[in-house]
Amino acid sequence: MMFIINARFQKFIHSISWRGRCGAVHLLQRASPIHQGFSVLCVGVHGGHGDVFLDTLADLAFLLKSRPFRSQVVVLGDWNCDLLPTLDSDPWGNTSERSQHHFEQRTFLDAFLDQFHLDISLPDVFGSVPGGPFSQFCFQAPITRIPTGDQTLRCLPSLLDYGAATKGFVSECSLSWAGVPADHALISVKCILVFVMQSSAKTSWICRDPESCLDWLAKLEVPSLGSLDCFHSFVLECQHHWADYRPCSVRRGDRLPLQLRDVYRRMSQCSSEADRSALQKTAWGFLTMLHRDREVQADHALV
Repeated sequence: MMFIINARFQKFIHSISWRGRCGAVHLLQRASPIHQGFSVLCVGVHGGHGDVFLDTLADLAFLLKSRPFRSQVVVLGDWNCDLLPTLDSDPWGNTSERSQHHFEQRTFLDAFLDQFHLDISLPDVFGSVPGGPFSQFCFQAPITRIPTGDQTLRCLPSLLDYGAATKGFVSECSLSWAGVPADHALISVKCILVFVMQSSAKTSWICRDPESCLDWLAKLEVPSLGSLDCFHSFVLECQHHWADYRPCSVRRGDRLPLQLRDVYRRMSQCSSEADRSALQKTAWGFLTMLHRDREVQADHALV
């Protein structure tokens, strides 16, 4: 397996990692004042046959668990897990015990995708055919692999190549047999790139207006909290309604008096060291008085 990347996207390659029969390319553009950032993990997979299929899922899980925070994920490749028997358009759906074909692999794959919150992206656009005895069936169903040579006498076409991606990331998945030199079709996906603004998770709840929140709780008709789930839902509603979602830097600036913010603004604009030093002393004076006033307020609160 190898990755072939357009030269225009070379500057976005942040890292490349491999694990067994899987490989991952992390494309990253950091956010800046000029443009928004994005983080996408593109993973290629070549599933093993039989019991080795579980080893492939383990390798894939290793790459996904180490994916960057908030990155979107798309996995493409030959899974060697046939999904054609699950489709209504399966031309051989009436064949005896057809549903048992690759049933165990599909069970493992479904559990794996649920664990990582990924959605299957099956080819929904297919117009070309590979030629040969199975061409007519390729118009009816998304067949991505056809038997060749002597295999045509004992094997059926299958759907082994498809994608799995973050929910809503893939808008279109298509296949093409045009000019394919092997027994597998070409698979392509069109993705909706979501620009991600990196932000750290809140570790504590900060009320934007404690007094108003207390008034709101006093006037609120609290429903019956007979169960833990009801109480949990009520607390979450209160937190969401009164949470202060502003960044720490914004809240820190709002806590400063207007006079002190004006001194800082003039300090950043002054051109001489003497003026800057004088403004710095003024700022320290304001901070000292502010700290003294808060100590007095704390002492009154204790009394």
